[in-house]
Amino acid sequence: MTLAAERVEDFFAVRFARVDGAVAELFSWKGKWRATFWSREEYERHVRRTLERKLMRPSDFERDVLARVREDFAYSLGAAENRMLAEVHAFARVDAPSLAFEPFAARYAALVADLLPAVSGDTAMNVTAFVGSEAVAVGVSAGFAAAGLFAANSWWNFGIGLVVGVVAAVVVDAIVGDVCEDEIRTRVHCELVRLRREAVDRVVGAVGAAWAEHAKRQEDAVAKAVEASL
Repeated sequence: MTLAAERVEDFFAVRFARVDGAVAELFSWKGKWRATFWSREEYERHVRRTLERKLMRPSDFERDVLARVREDFAYSLGAAENRMLAEVHAFARVDAPSLAFEPFAARYAALVADLLPAVSGDTAMNVTAFVGSEAVAVGVSAGFAAAGLFAANSWWNFGIGLVVGVVAAVVVDAIVGDVCEDEIRTRVHCELVRLRREAVDRVVGAVGAAWAEHAKRQEDAVAKAVEASL
């Protein structure tokens, strides 16, 4: 969960560094010309597209954060699960010395898979290298979905208030000259702060929910695998 939060923080650190360039482009002579002669709707769309192009798009967040968090989650859970299976196997061998690890682990993997719905084909997780990978894939994807992270437009896009404010500021600046750029730079920065805070909360919450969901399935599968193996 700490690493997931760091992934988000790193992503936004890059975006904060781009604020000056994005605002400078909107307040350039070309941006002011557009603000003066384009329709309000056309220019609002242009501002939103510029902010997303220069700062961040939902696809960027999916690629640079969510996909990596899935990989981190898979690796961490895989390592923990392998340790757990080794410990349970060692405990079970006290009463069943002939119990082989591979059949026991295979029973566990099958039981975990049986507790799950069909695995989504778009999980984007590389989890085939460890036992119980199907559970991890479904668990973390369900966690992200529950947190609203796949419905990126529900929280991602810059608020209409910011877009309208940028449009009005550029129009005024085009007429009066150099009075609004610093204020808009601050507003864009504040919007990124808001998005970063919400993204951290949602990503970390999704990872926690996925881990808890997998733990529930894991407990039942371990008990059944031990019973079936003795």
